Amino acid sequence: MKKFLLIAFTMVFLTSMSYAQDNSVKKELRKEKADAAYNYTKDLIISGDYVFEANRAYPLGTQSVTLTTRPNQIRINGKEADISLPYFGAVRSGGGFNHTNGIQFKGEVRNYEVEYRDDKRKAIIRFDVANDTETHRFFITAGKAGDTRVIVSSSARNSISYYGILGAPDKASR
Repeated sequence: MKKFLLIAFTMVFLTSMSYAQDNSVKKELRKEKADAAYNYTKDLIISGDYVFEANRAYPLGTQSVTLTTRPNQIRINGKEADISLPYFGAVRSGGGFNHTNGIQFKGEVRNYEVEYRDDKRKAIIRFDVANDTETHRFFITAGKAGDTRVIVSSSARNSISYYGILGAPDKASR
């Protein structure tokens, strides 16, 4: 009986050791995969040529809106931006019928800054754009796999957030 208990105890011990090693290997693989995904996103931002495509918009104080059927993107190429985002929310100040339905901009950005938080696998991008009627401040947080949140503050509208993916520009659209 003692021999049986000793064999059973040994089997349980060896099985638990094997399980612990499997978990540590899986954990290390997940970490390596997350690091590689973050490094890809970071390299895109460093290159200065990337695109954000939103799949959801979160207007201030209301429900989210799916954007899969609406054209929307932020294209950064150096210090130039081509922005076309739908807007859902309230206009706070004048402009009347002169406001566009969305956030539209094409030209040079101002105050472009990038901060990398490698310990959290995040990159934070900030910049401003201005047209004749308003100024927009963009605050972009890109995560390890390109998962990205964009907050847009405006001088004439309520803030709005977008969630989507940051990635490489489509070679065909150049």
